[in-house]
Amino acid sequence: MSGLIRQADGVAILELPAGPEGYLTGEMCRDALRALDDLAGRLERRETDAGGLVLRGAGQEFCRGFDPVAEEGYAVREALAALCSGIEAFPCPTVACLDGLVSGAGVALALAAHGRVATREARLICPEVGFGLIPGGGSTQRLPRLVGADTALRMMLEGRLHRAGDPALAAVIDGIEDEDPLAQAIKLAKSLAPARKTSLRWAAPARGLFRSNCRTSRPVPCTCDGSRSGGHSRGGGGGALAVRAGCRARGCTGAGFGPGRRGACRPIPGAAGAFCTRLGEG
Repeated sequence: MSGLIRQADGVAILELPAGPEGYLTGEMCRDALRALDDLAGRLERRETDAGGLVLRGAGQEFCRGFDPVAEEGYAVREALAALCSGIEAFPCPTVACLDGLVSGAGVALALAAHGRVATREARLICPEVGFGLIPGGGSTQRLPRLVGADTALRMMLEGRLHRAGDPALAAVIDGIEDEDPLAQAIKLAKSLAPARKTSLRWAAPARGLFRSNCRTSRPVPCTCDGSRSGGHSRGGGGGALAVRAGCRARGCTGAGFGPGRRGACRPIPGAAGAFCTRLGEG
């Protein structure tokens, strides 16, 4: 397996990389997505029997996000969005094991997982507004779905620390475990596995989600109806279910994921509502 991923007790464990001062970078996000790509390929070829994926920090904390004074530009936010989409769309259950500071991009990664286990000392914060930024990685979408729009808006605008046991996070944290949070996260991932296989039958053959030949730059759903070559519209709707390879509309990737260059992706039946997680390197 990739150097970032090891296997233990029937699940894969991805240790999120961190820089010298504990901050995440765009390149680290891309490295983690490549590790997911490798694991997805092994799962598809049945070279591993991992029944779930646990995300944890490599050190004493889960992830403190990006360095607020680093000038990495928009590319780092795109890399985060791609990684979060990859975690959310992964073929087997993903569970975040939270400890220490979970800030900014760390919150986005945790929200992208299908479940979250935390220690009582875990602290979550969305500090982006204080730097004139909007929370990235899909946090503005996933957090309201869990806690409601009012609570999510307050958390993002106030930018203050919330401990894992805070009632406001009751719908975010699936379990609090101080003794052995990793063991609890592994247990949760295994418990989610049967439901995950039933609800995402398309995920295993959809390995194209993790290939790097896609030019897609942003995880925005495409609603191409597939009715004719070039039949594409952006916005809401479930037309991505009918997408076919014949679509070559400007901005359509041919798989229900856009925008991107013409014909860059291949169709994935039943993938409406999912997102393209490819790195756009090809």
